[in-house]
Formats: sequence, structure tokens, C-alpha cells
Amino acid sequence: MKVEVKRFSLVQLRRLFERRILAVPEIQREFVWDANKVCTLLDSIYRGYPIGSALIWRTNRRNQTQLRQKLHILPHYDESNREIWFIVDGQQRLSVLYHVLSGERRRVENARGRPIAFDRFFFYAGAPDEERDTFIYRQGATPEGYVPLIDILGDRRRRGDAVGVRTRRRMDECRSAILNAGFFLQVMSADRLEDVRETFIRINAQGTPVSSADKAFARASNLEVRHWVRDAKAKLAPAGFGDLPDETILSVLAFMFDGTDIAGRAWERVIRRIEAGDIDRREFDKRWRSIGRSLPYAVDYLRNHFGVAHLGFLPSTQMVALLTLYFAHRDAKRPSRRAANLLRQWFWLASVSDRYSGRGYRKNLAADARFMQRLAEHGSARFEGTAPVPLRDLRYAEYSARSSLSRGFFCLLSLHKPRYLEDGELVPSDSYASIANRPDRHHIFPRHLLLRFGLVARDFNALPNVCFLVARENQTIGSKAPRKYLLEIPHTARARRLALRSHLIPDGASSGLWDESARRGFERFMEQRAECIADAFEAQAGRELFRRR
Repeated sequence: MKVEVKRFSLVQLRRLFERRILAVPEIQREFVWDANKVCTLLDSIYRGYPIGSALIWRTNRRNQTQLRQKLHILPHYDESNREIWFIVDGQQRLSVLYHVLSGERRRVENARGRPIAFDRFFFYAGAPDEERDTFIYRQGATPEGYVPLIDILGDRRRRGDAVGVRTRRRMDECRSAILNAGFFLQVMSADRLEDVRETFIRINAQGTPVSSADKAFARASNLEVRHWVRDAKAKLAPAGFGDLPDETILSVLAFMFDGTDIAGRAWERVIRRIEAGDIDRREFDKRWRSIGRSLPYAVDYLRNHFGVAHLGFLPSTQMVALLTLYFAHRDAKRPSRRAANLLRQWFWLASVSDRYSGRGYRKNLAADARFMQRLAEHGSARFEGTAPVPLRDLRYAEYSARSSLSRGFFCLLSLHKPRYLEDGELVPSDSYASIANRPDRHHIFPRHLLLRFGLVARDFNALPNVCFLVARENQTIGSKAPRKYLLEIPHTARARRLALRSHLIPDGASSGLWDESARRGFERFMEQRAECIADAFEAQAGRELFRRR
């Protein structure tokens, strides 16, 4: 392998872009930068800070099969060129520089679907001020003192009387600093594609680490796995699952072919076998289509049967992989009544026990994948799961910990169709689904009230003290004790009872809610509600989940 280092000014780099000789290979990741990173890069260039280099694989046109046809924001390769300059490393910076230097009003989306309008970057052209950012990104009107970068670098650069002398001098200074900045390309010549793949993985492992999915995509450049995964996820976006990790989908693929593991290096092993011809390509395509059909079924099943309103509610993303595996072996058919009961046991037990995190999670994943396959193919299987969880774990679990138990808890609440405390009417699902991701979920015993008694966050942030509540109600409660704010609400006893029970809040005469001593009532209430929540979990699962002693 031979490597030659070449320096280009950004003006020269713009000519390379115009030749359309630079290309994105299949091994590369998608464009992931956001506007903040673009501003940081522009500021570094303006101040003369090093911005790194890019690694280019210079090869002839016979390697055109390695071209990525989509999922990038650079101009497509011009086939009239005799060579291809594949970007092995530095795609993010080169993509940004291309759009900045083009001088056109371009709007792109990054891999997360977030738009970036390249005509909305601004340079501060006023007197130097340490309090102001040199480059900013803003939608709407031009901020005071700032000039659009597109006017500085593009053909529409403002001149003459349009701006003052000082502003024009600052604009010229910015234009010169950017266009004359140097950017280094490390151009390598390599005969073997495998050497290029390994170079990509090693380089990224030293900076921002490549994920297991990225490694698998790099190994599978002769397949379109990255595109298939992206297309599969796009279909899930309307259901709120568009940000599902790539690894989740690859887990299904791995177990269908590997049979011993559902994560980690199993994905790469499967892809290597496919590229080596050990796995028939037609069989691979068939199973991939099955996964593509089954994934939406799995997501719909989680939403409709387990209260998983969107990805933020999901106790573990591996649940999508396992349920997809089940439907793939079922040819996307509905489960029988017995199978549905076993799936309920699996979901709720895995939720309360953090089954797919910590030590032994890979062993649990493999065991549960085999369970899903048996259940799909034979309609009968036994899900052992784990031993019942101590009730104390539920009593003291913090809602903000984002554990599978806390997420499972909010799935449980959503299944009980929460009601407004003020009138007993049903809360629209989009209201409590959105508030579930906010840090100010309602504390039944308010934080400020409990702070007076010397209680700390671990006490008042425990799951039994939290429920869904829309903002209009949360703001009226303040630091009042429950026995006060609940009785002040003008509704009937029946409406209050319906509302409290929809939130799994014990409301009987002995409930700690009504104790005149807020401190004593809080302690009793927490024990009572932990029992109530545990009973509701077990009612959903149809089996014991918690150990009371």
C-alpha cells in the first residue's frame, strides 16, 4: 500500500468537487453531523486551527461497484473520470465543505432526519466581540451584526454601498481565511478491497469508534445491508420507532443464520459467510425480506398489546429484535391465544428484571431467541425467565434511571388509560406519551413538600411517587399535599376514583394520600402503591413477578 500526502487550498478542493471525482464508498457511514459541528469546523478554519485530513483511496473505474448510490450528500461520481477517489475517512468534513463552498442554497438531512440549510449559517461581521460566536446557525431573520456566509463565499457576495467599510473588510477577511485555508488529502493506492475495509475500521477505532453495525456494513460492501436497514427503519418512523438502533435489526439477521448468538461479532460472522459463499445469496434475500415484513408487525404488537407508545417507552430495544424473530418464523401471522399469553409473560418479566442489561445479558438474549423460534414454529414453548424480583427493587427504583423497569412502568400506566384528575376524562395518548420523556413527570407527593421534611431525590423520585399528568394540572398543584390538592379539585367522588385508579394510585380510606401528616402519609403511600403497581404488573403477565418477602 502506498500513501501520498497532498495539500489543497479550499479553492482547489472546490475544483475537485466540481470534477465529481470524489466518491463515497459502501463501507462509509452516513452523514451524521449537525449544525453545531458545522459551526465549529467553520470557526476552526477561520482561526487557522488544524482541521485534520481526509484519507482517499485512489483507484480505477473497475471498482465502481463499490460506489454508494444514495445515503450521502456529496455530488454523484462522474463516470467520464478515469479514476475514482473514494473517501475512506473525512466524509463528514468534506461533505460540509462541499456545501459551504458551493455558494448555493442547499438543504440536506443528516442520518437522524434533522435538516441543515446551508444558507442559514452566519458570520459575525461586527467589531470583534468575545461574547459573540463567530459563526452561528439560525432559521428566520438574519441576526443583528451577522452576515449570511453564502453572501461571503458565493457569487452573490454583497459589495458596494450595501454594507459599511468595516463590515465589508470583515467579510473579505472571512472569505480569504476560508478559501485560502489548507486541507490535506492522504491519497493511498491499494489493490485489495479488504485492505481498504480494514483501514477504515482501524482509523475510526482511534477517533469516534465505529459501532458494531458500522463494522458489519463495512464488511458487507458487496451487499446493500446498510440501505436495507435504513429502508426498514424508515417504515417505522410513523409509529415513533424510526430511531431504532441498526444493531437491533442486525441482531435478527444474526440469529436466523448463526443460531448461537444474537449480538456482537455474530453480525460480522454472518456477513463474512455470505460474501464467502457459505450462505446462499437467494436464501439470504429470502430471509431478509421476511425480516422486513416482520419488523412492522413486531412494532405494532408492542404498541397495541404492551403500551409501548414510541421508542422512548421501550424497556429494551432487543425486545423489537426478539419479537421480529418470532414473527419472521411465523410468516407474520398472528399468535395463537396460548402464544399470546406466553409473549405477555416474556415482555413483562423481561421488563421488570432488566433481563437484557448487565452481566449475562447475551446469554439471556440467545435463550430468548431460541424461545421465540420454538414458540413460532410449534405454538408451544416454556419461558423460564428469571426468579421473581424483590418488591423492594420496585419501591426504590428511580423513574429517571431509564432502566427497563422504569420504562415498563410507564408502559403499564399507558395501558390503564390515564384520566385527568380534574374531571375524570381520558387523557389523549399523545399528551402523556410526550410527557413521559420529560424530566418533570408529576410527583404525587410534590418534591418541594417532601424537601421540607428532609427527604432527598432518591425518596421522592422513586417510581411509586410518579404518574402521568398533563402540564395544565401539574402547574396548579405546586407544593400542596395530595389530601389538599385532590379535594380542592371540583369533581365528583366517582370521577376522582376513576382518575386515581387509572394511575394505579390507591385511594381507599386507609391510603397514605389522606394522612394529615404528609411525612407519615408518604411512607405508607409508597408501600401501598408499590404493592398496587406490582399487582398490576402481575395481572398483565399472568404470573408472579415480584417477591414480597
